[in-house]
Amino acid sequence: MTDGDGKEKKIGVWGMVVVGFFWVHGGIYGNEAMLMAGPPLYVFIMLGIVPFVYSLPIALIVAELSTAFPEDGGYVVWVQEACGKVIGSHHAYWVWVIYVVDAAIYPVLVANYIDTMWPMNDTQRGLLAVAIVLGVTVINLCGTDVMVKFNTVLAIVSLAPTLMFTAMGLPTVSLKRCLATEGDVDWTLLVSWILWLYCGFFSLGTMAGELKEPRRTFSLSIAILFPAVLLLNTLPLAVALGLDDRLEHYSAGYFNVLAGRLAGVWLDSGFQIGANVCLVGLYNAAVLTAERSLFFLVNTQYGDALDTWVAERAAAGGTGRILQTLLSTSQTGVAPLYILTNAACAAVLVWMPYTLLVEFSMLLSVPSILLFMWSFVALRVQRPHVDRPFLIPGGLPVAVLITVIPVAISIAYAAIITTESSFQDEASSEQRSRSSNGGLPPIFQVISMLGIIGMGLLVHGVVVLIERRRQGQALRLSASGFSSDRYPGVTKAARHGSEGTSWLPPPPPPNTP
Repeated sequence: MTDGDGKEKKIGVWGMVVVGFFWVHGGIYGNEAMLMAGPPLYVFIMLGIVPFVYSLPIALIVAELSTAFPEDGGYVVWVQEACGKVIGSHHAYWVWVIYVVDAAIYPVLVANYIDTMWPMNDTQRGLLAVAIVLGVTVINLCGTDVMVKFNTVLAIVSLAPTLMFTAMGLPTVSLKRCLATEGDVDWTLLVSWILWLYCGFFSLGTMAGELKEPRRTFSLSIAILFPAVLLLNTLPLAVALGLDDRLEHYSAGYFNVLAGRLAGVWLDSGFQIGANVCLVGLYNAAVLTAERSLFFLVNTQYGDALDTWVAERAAAGGTGRILQTLLSTSQTGVAPLYILTNAACAAVLVWMPYTLLVEFSMLLSVPSILLFMWSFVALRVQRPHVDRPFLIPGGLPVAVLITVIPVAISIAYAAIITTESSFQDEASSEQRSRSSNGGLPPIFQVISMLGIIGMGLLVHGVVVLIERRRQGQALRLSASGFSSDRYPGVTKAARHGSEGTSWLPPPPPPNTP
């Protein structure tokens, strides 16, 4: 595979902001349903606190590690650097599953949304979702520059209705309505929702290998994105409450109604367009992470062997040249083969039930987050002399301290889901299903997480057994005096020790039968 050492750095501050926008925010569409989880005061407190104790530490850690290890893949790279190839490979596989499944959600949502305006059957909705996947894939295959321009258009179109709604509605904001406390609080739903809103900062390192001046790019991007996300999650909600404080009215899509009430049909239509464009941007953001996670996983496991095989095929011409093109990273940042592979996966997944996609890999993010935090601290200890252009001050004590709250929140979330899956009664399960738009019971998250981890362990075990069998066959052949020069099935690795010195007997003379 073509490595990224010599590829041109194409993403500057603006590119990072427009691509990162869909990782860390994407839009306010659907956020109004947060008021189903509790009274406004509790919602605003959580919206104000969580970014500083959860998102900001993550953003700073990502900035430090991205500038110290500027390679595409983000935290899949850092976990492998800190924990070794075995754990790193399993983690890269988890991240790939998380994001390839997450990516498939958004084309389905677009199809479902359009279905409310122009009714379609299941096949038509599925084909529309596949068309969205293919359209974004074509754009990403055109190269990083085109992808950044595409994201710029998506960000402007999805953000414009929100900015107009907020600016026009600010005079209606009522502090009294924002501080209301009447009503019950569903802490599990509220915390889950807030964490989902602010968890995207993990992905900011995904394209670290493609950034111009990483320190400057990360510093300015975080300085722009962090306050922007904080304001976009709070101000439109305050405007909405100023227009209507009846919490029972708030469900996904109610922003559209309020926009029409505030400014007329044109802003209502703007919200509908913005919501769909936002979903396309969220798909692209998720698939960018999935592509680079899969690329890193395959490259670290089989990169050298694949390089050799492709070079041999390319020298022979024909399909070898095609393979070389599919594995080149010169234009797209990640080899087109992985862009096409993830597109194929998404095109299949969009036919699956929406609720299954939403909850399939949610809990799996917890062990991934814990490994990320561990790797940050471990790399401070293991690699103290690595150049860190962006360095969080305070030494190791501060490095440990800023991981405490994100780790505690992640463990608490896992404990809540596990407890609910074990002890939630039928009535409360039905209530949660209704509040989450028909969501599956919490036990599904536990089962799916264990299934994904178990599948990774199974594949790893099979690969190890196959490799040991190959080595055993090579040893038996070598003990019989066979040579890999005469018998190509014997691998080079089997003929040499770890230091490269031959430990097999010399091959027999040429006249030996």
